[in-house]
Amino acid sequence: MNLQNRPLPHPSAMPVKISIAVKKTMTNEEAEQVWRILSDWPNQVADILLSVMKPFIDIFRQAYRRAGMPYGDTEEGFTRWLEELERRIPDYRR
Repeated sequence: MNLQNRPLPHPSAMPVKISIAVKKTMTNEEAEQVWRILSDWPNQVADILLSVMKPFIDIFRQAYRRAGMPYGDTEEGFTRWLEELERRIPDYRR
């Protein structure tokens, strides 16, 4: 999900406590810059998680191909296969 192209809300749309504190200590331009940085952190976290998980996803995709792609060569088929695989793995937390 890419939020970078989403228009930023005006600082006056921020919660009242934050908006009041920001107006007392920052200009609107500074507040917008802080808002832009804070609103981008979910994208940064998602990018990091995806880069960490990509090697594992690739391994599972190869296993799906070796299994003959029982649900077709689609993302939905791969996801269905993963969900089925997960149901067969015992839960040792209990």
